[in-house]
Amino acid sequence: VISCGRPRNDRKADTPFVGFTLPSIGNDFMLALSEQIRASVEEAGAQIQMDAADGDVTTQIEQIENYITMGADLIVVFPISGEAVANACRQAMEQGIPVVAFAVEVPCEVTSTVVNINDREMGRACADMVNAWLEKTFPEAEDGEVHVLVLGSSMTPQIVERTEGMKTIAENPKVTMKYFETENQDSVDACRKSVEN
Repeated sequence: VISCGRPRNDRKADTPFVGFTLPSIGNDFMLALSEQIRASVEEAGAQIQMDAADGDVTTQIEQIENYITMGADLIVVFPISGEAVANACRQAMEQGIPVVAFAVEVPCEVTSTVVNINDREMGRACADMVNAWLEKTFPEAEDGEVHVLVLGSSMTPQIVERTEGMKTIAENPKVTMKYFETENQDSVDACRKSVEN
């Protein structure tokens, strides 16, 4: 569990308090995301408590309920499962606490809003960045000469979409793409093993 900022009972009464629950911080992306969000919320003059559910839906529900008890002014949920956390989000909304679903939708009638992305386009953007690097690094490469590993996953529908976007790297004629699916995208060891294989 990560906690950023002071607990609600230690803050000034006029300081907004935000609770943010994430599925995990088991990889560099999630860690960087959490730090950026923390910095942005604090820059806006609010306090934030961020908690990682470590992939456990029950833990995430308890975190949302805890934010309600703490009297959060806003709850942001990056859900493991939107349907699973829907009742806890509904409880917050019924008590007048806005709930924002982040990256993964919670049933729309339960939350105030959704901050979302197009996962396939995000994957394609990754492929575009790789293509730009390849052109700079291997300008003289022949067709099929540059071997690129795409490490993907099918753990969630969002990751499947992102993976499909990343696979567009194969459209580059210089690229011979190898695809490997990891069983656990959040495990550094599993990903390292996949790359070594």
